[in-house]
Amino acid sequence: MEYGNDFDFSYGVPDGPTMSSSGSDIFSVIMTVYLLVIVAAVMIGIVKYVFKSIALYRLAQRTGNANPWMAWVPFARSYLQGDLAGSMPLKKRRLQSPGLWKVLIPLIGTAVIAGLYFLFIVVAGIGTALSYSTGMGAGSLTLIWVIVFLLIIAVVALQAIEAVLDVLVNFHIYHRLTSHNMAIIHSVLGIFIPMYEAICLFIMSKKPYNPGMEPNLPPQAPNFGGNPIPPTMPVSPAASETPAESVSPMPAEAPVQQVPVTPTESSAQNPYVNPMQVQGTENLAKDGVKPFVLDMAPHVLPGFDGEFATYIEGKLADAGIPVVTGVRVTGLEGEGGKVKKVLTDRKAYKADLVVLSAGIRPNTAFLDGTGLEMVKGTLLTNEAGQTNDPDIYAAGDCAMVHSAITGKPAWSPMGSTANINGRIIAQNIMGKELRYRGSLGTAVCQLPGLNVGRTGLTEAQAKAEGFDPISVVTIVDDKAHYMPGAATFTMKLIADRSTQRLLGVQVAGPGAVDKIVDITVTAIQCGATLDQLDGADFAYAPPFSTAIHPFAHTLNVLKNKLSGAFETFTPAEFAQGLAKDYRIVDASLKPTIEGAPYVDLTSVTGPLKDFGPEEKLLLICNKGKRAYLLQNRLKAFGYQHVKVLEGGNLFTDISLD
Repeated sequence: MEYGNDFDFSYGVPDGPTMSSSGSDIFSVIMTVYLLVIVAAVMIGIVKYVFKSIALYRLAQRTGNANPWMAWVPFARSYLQGDLAGSMPLKKRRLQSPGLWKVLIPLIGTAVIAGLYFLFIVVAGIGTALSYSTGMGAGSLTLIWVIVFLLIIAVVALQAIEAVLDVLVNFHIYHRLTSHNMAIIHSVLGIFIPMYEAICLFIMSKKPYNPGMEPNLPPQAPNFGGNPIPPTMPVSPAASETPAESVSPMPAEAPVQQVPVTPTESSAQNPYVNPMQVQGTENLAKDGVKPFVLDMAPHVLPGFDGEFATYIEGKLADAGIPVVTGVRVTGLEGEGGKVKKVLTDRKAYKADLVVLSAGIRPNTAFLDGTGLEMVKGTLLTNEAGQTNDPDIYAAGDCAMVHSAITGKPAWSPMGSTANINGRIIAQNIMGKELRYRGSLGTAVCQLPGLNVGRTGLTEAQAKAEGFDPISVVTIVDDKAHYMPGAATFTMKLIADRSTQRLLGVQVAGPGAVDKIVDITVTAIQCGATLDQLDGADFAYAPPFSTAIHPFAHTLNVLKNKLSGAFETFTPAEFAQGLAKDYRIVDASLKPTIEGAPYVDLTSVTGPLKDFGPEEKLLLICNKGKRAYLLQNRLKAFGYQHVKVLEGGNLFTDISLD
């Protein structure tokens, strides 16, 4: 049978394509955009990885890290980033290994999430099987929802913990390179803005460190371009022992003329050191200036023992005034009459304002050739204020006086010393025969949030002068603890071991440190011993003092140490490693020292099961008092080698790394 060509085989189905051309175009656009987004995401990821790796590599090299290559290795660079941050304070604890936590937290979190997901699959499978077989699978639905809820919590918690840790780590990296507030802003924005962390780290890696926050690397001679501008202010011949640059005026320990101070000279010959040398930084900080101090001496407060000066410098750093010591200024660099850099034998520091403090000197040059006896630019005087010409008297900055303790020449360019000598000289001119009792190098200074004072000899000076000094460091309440404004005094009291003669004091605190200094001045001037001072009726009322006066408290602790009732390591001895054979025990009210075994004083009613009676134990609490009480209790239970760290962990930073 032949069919015609006009037969319709379509059965009503219209001819043509199954998809319109417009639909095809839309699909193509969507796929193109999708591919472009993927490519962009990959490119951004690569750029982010490269920028961050370069930044971490640079920072690792600058800090002297032995493994900067880890910056390019996944997971390893997370560890490196945390390691660059270093140990981080967390309230009363410290996060000792942030790099390790940056690696462990994602691994632990992923393991927990994977475990919950596996549990979800198992429970869902069992529930499905029970539904088909017995119709009782609905009971597992509740468990499934619980697992889903836990899974969501685990994911959110992991993200939150990682974000907090990233903020803390980056803050501690940024804080060394920029201001405190900007470090917070940068570290927080890095969590929310893509590429921000990588770019910020990349930029920061090229910035100079903030003063006082440089890594502890061997010093290198700087090599900067430009024409250095030498300091124009006169520099003392004794400048090798005095500050060369700082943000505030600081008097030198010795005048600038004649004989320079040599390292072999006893510092006790010149006991005066004025801590006012850094006081001006507070005023600059209040005016919005970001000050820092450069000092070529080991400490900015040479009138204090090393450990006490370090403690004060730490407080200055906490207040936003970093201190860099042991650095010699070699010149200034700038353009158009404006300074841009301070050049030192270690590195260059950016600066917009430099206050050069090379010491003060008496204006005595006009007396050259007159026959008047001089030493180090000052006129030698006797106890009456007379020079070698009995008709010529001298007082104030131009006169060399003597130490009230050693009798040796001492320079005390203080208004107080000038007034005392001026009064004596005036009366001697009128026919009286008065004698100057001598200088103690007494000084008091207001720093940001902290007052400091000292008088007499430091422990180092006392040793140099032939005394057998014994000292104690205490942290005591400055008034009743429940009174408004109550705080603490950090005190170091020094005496001669054999005679118990009081030799000096160093004190720091936000309160009236001058009253502690003045008590000590009176005692030293009168030649008082510790026994003679014991039981003194000092003023007491809760707004002014404690029932046991802070000075009396410290005096009692020193007497206990002399009698052997209080066995200790001083902060200086601890820093020297003399306690390395001792096991550190945390004796604080609550556990404070990470990694150290904790012993609660109130729970000790007999020998401790975890400590042998012959074991060497070093008890550390916040201030030292609770450790002392625990020491007495342990001694009563037969422990023979138990010592206390004076000043506790509020004076000495304790790390078991």
